Amino acid sequence: TKDYSLKEGETITVNLGGTKFGRRRPQNAEESSTSSSSGSADLQSFALPPPPAGGFSLPPPPKTSDVKEKRKSLKNLGFDDGQFGEFA
Repeated sequence: TKDYSLKEGETITVNLGGTKFGRRRPQNAEESSTSSSSGSADLQSFALPPPPAGGFSLPPPPKTSDVKEKRKSLKNLGFDDGQFGEFA
């Protein structure tokens, strides 16, 4: 088997094609003249609508007394029968 790992001091150079990386070429000359005006319209079709004016709010956190009342003991959950902490 060949060892393709980089040795100490070796580098890799990646050529991404200059400044055209990530840009699309127009299909023909007519599109290039209209692309600036229709380009923004194309992007708007992918944009999400703004959130509603009321906004999203989370419900208030529960009161500590409510949480303690709802919490079940280990015995009620079947983890401790009261003797040596074994399962019931």
